[in-house]
Amino acid sequence: MLPKLQTANIAGNALAQMVQARRLQNALAEQPRGSQTHQYNALAAFGGPTRAAASAADGGLASGIVSTAHSLGIDPLDLATAISYETAGTFDPAKEGPTTQWGQHRGLIQFGEPQAERYGVDWGDPVNTQLGENGAVAKYLRDTGVRPGMGLLDIYSAINAGGVGRYGASDANNGGAPGTVRDKVEGQMADHRRNALRLLSTLNS
Repeated sequence: MLPKLQTANIAGNALAQMVQARRLQNALAEQPRGSQTHQYNALAAFGGPTRAAASAADGGLASGIVSTAHSLGIDPLDLATAISYETAGTFDPAKEGPTTQWGQHRGLIQFGEPQAERYGVDWGDPVNTQLGENGAVAKYLRDTGVRPGMGLLDIYSAINAGGVGRYGASDANNGGAPGTVRDKVEGQMADHRRNALRLLSTLNS
């Protein structure tokens, strides 16, 4: 027989889980039907500390990142790390970023408006049109020089500076974080790599 204190703790945990589940149901019920972004926001608020867990629960984001990375011949963890950094740790597929000469930046790797149009991002279906072998992320990274076997430094150089090998470039003047591509990869992405690992680990759970 369990001690009374342990029994009380189990009962308390079960009650807390039931309350959390009901809050999540209520939050999702208030969102427009079919709105993935709003569902991610609700899941993040009531189901975990970041939208990484929320997106993983949806089932498409983590597998989409893996599919995209495999089509490029790169490590899914590197790609997921860069995406976590670009979305401020949220993995929100419609995340809004700065406004620059390219208009409002949005999405998993912060497409400018003409780039989003060129590579076929549909903000009504931001996951499926950005990820996968023929998604906007894969197309953009191929066009900017990412090749099989390249690592995070070149992947992020393509995203942040428009081409691989531009490790000394910075987008600080366009609203980006201070520092060069190398500074960001080597000094600012450790937490995002852990965030990416948490997301991808859901595929094996």
